[in-house]
Amino acid sequence: MLDLRRLRLLRELHARGTVAAVAEALSFSPSTVSHQLAELQREAGVRLFERDGRRLRLTDAALVLVRHAETLLAQLERAEAEMAAAAGAVAGAVHIAAFQTAITALVAPALPSLAERFPDLNVQVTEAEAAHALESLRRRECDLALYDEYAPGPHHRLPNLTYEEVLTEPVRLLLPHSAPDPAIAPPGPAADTVPAGGIVPAGGTVPAVGAATAGSVASSGGAAPGGGAAPGGRAASSGRTASVGGAAPAGHTAPAGHTAPAGHTAPAGHTGPAGHTGPAGRAASPGGRVPVAVRGVEVGGVGGGGFAGLREAVWAAGHPGSSHERLVLAVCAEVGGFVPIIRHRAIDLLALSSLVAAGQAVTLLPDLARPEREPGVLVRDIGAARRIVAVTREEGEPHPALAAVRAAVLAHAQLARHPPP
Repeated sequence: MLDLRRLRLLRELHARGTVAAVAEALSFSPSTVSHQLAELQREAGVRLFERDGRRLRLTDAALVLVRHAETLLAQLERAEAEMAAAAGAVAGAVHIAAFQTAITALVAPALPSLAERFPDLNVQVTEAEAAHALESLRRRECDLALYDEYAPGPHHRLPNLTYEEVLTEPVRLLLPHSAPDPAIAPPGPAADTVPAGGIVPAGGTVPAVGAATAGSVASSGGAAPGGGAAPGGRAASSGRTASVGGAAPAGHTAPAGHTAPAGHTAPAGHTGPAGHTGPAGRAASPGGRVPVAVRGVEVGGVGGGGFAGLREAVWAAGHPGSSHERLVLAVCAEVGGFVPIIRHRAIDLLALSSLVAAGQAVTLLPDLARPEREPGVLVRDIGAARRIVAVTREEGEPHPALAAVRAAVLAHAQLARHPPP
């Protein structure tokens, strides 16, 4: 008789590739894993492994056993779930894999009531990116996976898994908080007349990104006010220039020795940073692309021409391959028709909003991240949305403990969608 625990090790070796990776994932020593696999080969009575350098390669017979191992493990889980349902007790362990904002807004708030109602329930939570959460679910390392996807579909669905929408929430644009430069802002509502909630109607004005730092250049479409003053009446210091393509009234001069960037003409006496030029239509700072991202951009709904003005912006996003990076890339492509220039990356969404507040970037955040709590940012609606999905294995669904945890998460999602007054 084959041991199911050893069959699981075989399946893990097939998925992870090395004995060391299996040992690390399951918190065993490599020698223990090797011993158990050798015992499985003895039980099977056929050769399951062949040496390939320092690695073990699975034979054809082992691959057949891997397929059956998955079926056997699924049947065992279904049997345990149905047995627990027949007993009617909400008890045992439920492991949740979820991304950051789902944990903070949906999972963590549900845990106290679950602990109070079901003292024999043991909920374990692990933070995981979407792809890792789904893979963990497929490997039976967790029982419930929460992941996010940009709302427009269709989206790929894996077999033998059950998908349930938890919440669809708006995704907001975050801009540095600064009053619009009156010399360059297009007609629109003033910053202090933006409606509550940070939503700008179609044709509304997004205020300017914070004042340019020394040696930097404001973004396209702008011009320095008379006298070379920066937004809000602050005087521009040495090394600052008017925006790309911008002009100031004749007679207003910048410090001596400064030259205009390539392709941009300033009136008599007006110049850009000395010797720093870029391609026509763009000026470069000594350190590369300037952090000042966009000024006076009009942002309407999905497909509005204003969002496309952010194509020259400096963006902050998650790490490569993360769900936040995928969100930023998808929204910029769909809404603005461009690939964003991502200079800053962070795992923590608070770090992303801090970069925006410092005037160094723009970014996107979903409502659950509470983007409005950062005092140094402006939050704008762009008509984009993120969907949060709960995924379980079909065979585990009858288990009362899993059903109780999933119901509690869904209840808190309803509270997030319709908060009490």
